[in-house]
Amino acid sequence: MNTATMTDTATIVDIDAAALINAIQAADLSRGHDKTLPLLSTYRVELHDNKLQFITTDRYRLSVISLDIANTAAASLAASGLFDDGLTIDGATLTAAGKIKTKADTLAVSFSAQGLNITHDTGTLTAPISGAQFPKWRTIMQLEDKTQSTAGNYNPQYLSEAAKACKIIAGKDAKSTRLNITLRGNYPATLTAKGDGLAIDVLLMPVRVATK
Repeated sequence: MNTATMTDTATIVDIDAAALINAIQAADLSRGHDKTLPLLSTYRVELHDNKLQFITTDRYRLSVISLDIANTAAASLAASGLFDDGLTIDGATLTAAGKIKTKADTLAVSFSAQGLNITHDTGTLTAPISGAQFPKWRTIMQLEDKTQSTAGNYNPQYLSEAAKACKIIAGKDAKSTRLNITLRGNYPATLTAKGDGLAIDVLLMPVRVATK
């Protein structure tokens, strides 16, 4: 069960270990690795509708992972003021959290103005705040008014990795989880899936295919 406590400098939340690790692993698939564009190598962490959201993009893909947390935990995080504008976290260090091995049901995550700390079986992983300005991603995700189509050109590698991210979110129920794909012709496509306490929305930018 997710719980939360507050200290003078940080808000500590106990989060379901498997869900947190899966969320980070799935989000990492859309994270940028171009050193000349450091803002695209970060994770954006926000609080929305009592869910923690992990957002990543590399310009060609945009993933939004929503992780359920307890109402009391969400209230504590909201009261901290840290999520009034969200947190932009260094990508390399938070990606490492996706490799945490633990037998614990929950992991203690401490949020502060300096970043976040995840306490696990063998120590604490520290992921600091990034100074980069994350893109205004919510406007990009507003696709309801775009005409749906049955055709579209999308990078097969990115499509495969988006499906992999959805499989990670589905977890043990991946074989029986429905993967919803919406194509919008010349507009970005979306893939969505749900798991135990997790949901994912992946946006894929269309690509031009050269014809002879």
